Amino acid sequence: MIVLRKTMEARLEAVNTLARADVLKITERYGKALQQVAALHQVMSAWIRNEPGDIKPEQMADMFYAQDDDWQAAFFNVMQDRVTAYHDAQPPSRTGYLSSPGYPAGEGQWYHVGKKLDDSGFQTLEAMYEHAKAHREPSE
Repeated sequence: MIVLRKTMEARLEAVNTLARADVLKITERYGKALQQVAALHQVMSAWIRNEPGDIKPEQMADMFYAQDDDWQAAFFNVMQDRVTAYHDAQPPSRTGYLSSPGYPAGEGQWYHVGKKLDDSGFQTLEAMYEHAKAHREPSE
């Protein structure tokens, strides 16, 4: 069998073109995977550092709703303890001013949060409260 040189060169060029395209696809996939890993690293480091502003509200909402109802209830059950401990660690209020923790602890924080809630956030809080109140098991 006789093969012309230009036929072989054309075939070789076609194979090289396909190989370059495959390398570009692999490089693109690797780049996308690397971006995902970097994004995951940022999220994880934000959770580990636990500094204000590192965790986005969307991330916290995803985390909360990814858990089952036992975890979600435990979250709210310990919230008051955490708020009380935070406020107890604060310096005493100045004479003539209201105590910052309020009663129950956290009223001061909800005062500030409430001013920043939009209608959607307020409706969510209101709906959560109404549903919880309607379905709450009596304390023993």
